[in-house]
Parts: sequence; structure tokens; C-alpha cells
Amino acid sequence: MTARKPRHLKSISGTDQPSRRIDGEPLLIETPLDEIPDPPAWLPNAFAVQEWVRITPILQVNKLLTESSIQALGVLCACYGKIVQAYAAGASPTASDLAQYRGLANEFGLTPLASSRLKTNPEEPKGNRFRKFGQRPSA
Repeated sequence: MTARKPRHLKSISGTDQPSRRIDGEPLLIETPLDEIPDPPAWLPNAFAVQEWVRITPILQVNKLLTESSIQALGVLCACYGKIVQAYAAGASPTASDLAQYRGLANEFGLTPLASSRLKTNPEEPKGNRFRKFGQRPSA
């Protein structure tokens, strides 16, 4: 038997259905940050800091910048800085660095395909459109 997908992940991916919720199951959705945080001091180079400054407003506007995502965003920017630094030095980045960057960019929805899959503003339930079929006509 496979483990159930957590409800907060269902909500993010847009597959959460109120009819399938277990009573008392908490919905753990972290609220987006209102202010853009400063880049972490541990970013390895200026390219990484520039990427932080470029990406954070995009993520904040799309409500994807949360307290728990800051560290992963820092790793994404550090990886980007390492890749650009390699290109600037006339070398090629490693396949591992490129794969790590691509994976993190997909997680944050920073590629065209990944951004089309993200639901940043989930729709409110519209109600039961079949409600009227079970009612008797009023006399």
C-alpha cells in the first residue's frame, strides 16, 4: 500500500478535493512572505547574489516565496553562480551542477513547462452543479 499524498501537496498541485478529506487532517500551507529577504551571506559569488536579486521578486509576486523555501532558493542561486563562474572562466560546468540547477529551477516553477503546472492562486470551490437534480419541484 502506498502512502497518501499529504494534503498540503495536493493543494499546491491543484488536486485537493474537499470530498476526499479526512476529518481533522490539517492543511499545512505556509503563507507567502510579504517582504523580500536579503540574500544569504553564504552565497559564493556575485553571480549568485545577482540571481537572488533577480528571482526573489518574481517568486514573491507569484506567492511562491515562503520562509521554508528560502534555503532551497539560496542553493539554487549558489548553483547558478557556480555555473556562470565556470562559463566566465572559459570552462564547462559539470553535468551534476547543470542537473541540480535544472531540478531546482523546476521546483520553483522557473522553466516554461514547470510554470504552467503551478497553481499559484487556487480557485474557490464552485459548489455542486448537480444539486438541483435531486430536488422535487415546489408546488
